[in-house]
Amino acid sequence: MDRRQAVKQVARAAGGFSALPLLEPMLPAAGFFIRDEGGGGWALRPQPAAYVPKFFSSDELATLAVLCDHIMPTTNTPGARAAGVPEYLDDLLAASLAAGVNSKQTAAWKSGLAWLETHVQTGHGTDLLHLTPEQQVTVLTSLEALPESDPGRRFFGLLKDGTLYTYYTSKIGMEQELHYAMEYRDSYPGCTHPEHQS
Repeated sequence: MDRRQAVKQVARAAGGFSALPLLEPMLPAAGFFIRDEGGGGWALRPQPAAYVPKFFSSDELATLAVLCDHIMPTTNTPGARAAGVPEYLDDLLAASLAAGVNSKQTAAWKSGLAWLETHVQTGHGTDLLHLTPEQQVTVLTSLEALPESDPGRRFFGLLKDGTLYTYYTSKIGMEQELHYAMEYRDSYPGCTHPEHQS
């Protein structure tokens, strides 16, 4: 799939993927934001050098990173991995699980990755991470060709929608890929008029 086709998929992806919780109470749980008590609003949480998975295992997150990067590879703009897509999905799904919402969605990610691992082991005698990049793409292409009702096809749809939606709503996706000019703030200080300060 080229980038032009991917952009067309974003509108469809937004509808299905928007069921994941992005509401204000979940922002701290998602790990990317903290309450800016000094000025009010939200601020980006400083991220440690090495990301520690919260929902996926380390192996699952590594597999997810490879899959996401094949769906949205680095070209003349950064790909899914550079945009933090796997880590964001991990944080978001962990927040969903912690809040007790979207249990079908969180279960679908785990069962989909497990199905894929079994599928690859059966067909290749090893896991996805040990396949060549060409073999990995062949696996993904074969999933897209499966009937709509097949669990592999359903997982591929979830994976593709999640990757595209997350990528195109990331700072890298919006600014470098879509060339969307936006004001980007690390925090929102609230009203700074002296008469409104307590």
